[in-house]
Order: sequence, then C-alpha cells, then structure tokens
Amino acid sequence: MKTKLFSKIYGCLFGGGIGNAFGSPFENMHYKEIEKKYGRVTDFLKPEMLESEDDNAAGLLLCKAYLKKQGRVTSEDLAKIWLKEMEPKKYFWCMRNTYELLKQGISPRISGIFNIVSGSAIMAIAPVGIYNACDPDQAFIDAIDIGYMYQPKLDTECACIFASSIAEAMKPEATMKTILETALKKAPHRPYVSFDKRKPDNIHQTLMETLKIASGHKDIFAARKDLRKVFQWHPIDPLEVLSLTLAIFKITNANYRKCLIAAANLGRDSDTIANLTGSLCGALYGEEVIPEQWTKKIKRKSAKLFHQVAQDFTSLVEKKCSETEKRTNHLKKLL
Repeated sequence: MKTKLFSKIYGCLFGGGIGNAFGSPFENMHYKEIEKKYGRVTDFLKPEMLESEDDNAAGLLLCKAYLKKQGRVTSEDLAKIWLKEMEPKKYFWCMRNTYELLKQGISPRISGIFNIVSGSAIMAIAPVGIYNACDPDQAFIDAIDIGYMYQPKLDTECACIFASSIAEAMKPEATMKTILETALKKAPHRPYVSFDKRKPDNIHQTLMETLKIASGHKDIFAARKDLRKVFQWHPIDPLEVLSLTLAIFKITNANYRKCLIAAANLGRDSDTIANLTGSLCGALYGEEVIPEQWTKKIKRKSAKLFHQVAQDFTSLVEKKCSETEKRTNHLKKLL
C-alpha cells in the first residue's frame, strides 16, 4: 500500500529527475534564443536525457550512500560510494576534480574547497532533505558536510538552504509559503566573499529581492526580463540557480508542470532549475503532480530505478521514525 510518505519521496526524486531532462536541451541558452528556435516550449522534447544528466547521476549516488549506510550520511560515506561507483566522464569538470582529489586521499570534508563555485552541490542535495524530512534545521547541518565535498562556501550554503526547503516540503502541512519562509530563514545575512563585486553581497538579501520581483508577476514569460537582474557571472552560479528556482516556484504557485515549462523557457542553467523546482513540487504534493504523458516518455528501466530507490528510501525514513519514537518513549520514562 502506497503511503503519503512514499508519494512525496518518489515525487521529489522522480519529479526532479524528469525536470532535469526536461530543462536540459535549453541549458546555457538565452530565452530569446529559445523562443526563436523552439517558440514556447510546453512539452518534453528529449526524455532520453534523463539517463545522461549529471544532476540525476549525482543525486542517485547520494541516495545509494543513504541506503547503504541505513542512517545519517557523512561526506566520508559519500566519498566511498563515489570512489567505488562514480563514472567521472558523466560529470562537469569540477566534479571530476573532486573525484581525483578523493583518489589522492584528500579528505572529502575539504575537497570542495579546491573547486570553483559552480552549482554542483545544490543540484544533487535533495536526498539530504528527504532523509531529514520535516526537520529543516538538521537538513541544513547535514548538507554542510555533504556540500563541502563538492564545492566551496557559497555553493554549499545555497545547497543547505535548498536541502532545508525540501525537508520543509516533506511536512504534511507544508505550503509554498512555508517553504519560501524556510529558505529565507536559513539564508545567511552576512556578506559573502566572491571573486567579483556583487550587490547585494549576501544570500538573504539576494533572495529577498528576487522574490520581490517574483511577487510582481503571475506569468513566467512576462517575468523573464525582470529576472535578468538576478543573473550572475555565469548560468551555473549557485546563487542564481537558487534564486531563479524560488522565483519560478513562487510565480507558478508551486505548479509542477508550469515550473518545468518556466525553467525550460528561461534558459540559463535550465536543467538544474527544472530539477530543483520539480523536486520541490514533488516533495510538497507527491507523485500525482507529475503529468502522466511525461512519465510515459521515460524508459521503463529508468522509471523502475527511481521507483525502487523511492521505495527503499521510504523504508529507511520509516525506520528512522521508529527509532526516534523508541528513544522518545525511553526519555518519557525519565520525566
């Protein structure tokens, strides 16, 4: 019997996976270029890209680490999985750099420091939010450890914010509003150091200004020009990715189909933005939000893999819940 927990976990994982493939053909494109070449994208053009996308591959490796550990995962646990099972050629060069550093014996707790900021941590952090379902604070803490294996400070902090947002979305009573409030609550106010001069120079204010832009729009096509104010030095910048993800989530009122269409038609890091918005919607509402006509386009083998991982992850979260309940009952006897 399917539970709401399973539906949310499967919705998050598979919804993000489909989003990743949905947005992939338009990665690094300007929205005017997309419009000229494709018109307005409203359908799933290249579902086969689900198998080749590095967001999905990295996310599934993190899931595998949780399922193997059967508990809270550290960067050391993930590093073991990477060294055993990662296929470096699937990934952007910064991820390959981390792999090589791990092979040389560099601690996974610091290997990300030797990479440029690129968005690699945030693109695959959703499983941390799933494992810490309903506990955004712990999701943030766990994501710090995992994130620093991939990337340095800015990327890791953006990943922590997103992991917290997924954990919030897993709550039965979660709404779009509570998810955005969680993201803002977790966003640091202090200035960050980057190689370029940015204004604003802190994550919280950047997200605040982005959501202010989003509040003035109900249609992503009308919002695209204003959202250019959020663009950074390169489309894979993690703060841009997080900002545009939350903006699209707000403008579409957390509508899964509209989120993916918005990400595809916006361009920039469209594959990761569609992945993240899809994960948020799936975690919030469950698998039923994913259009059936899109799921049918996914290869049966890939769909079965996501389903099995979701089933196994559900069992793990249920086990965690049971263990927490036992500890609580023991403590109650001491009161």
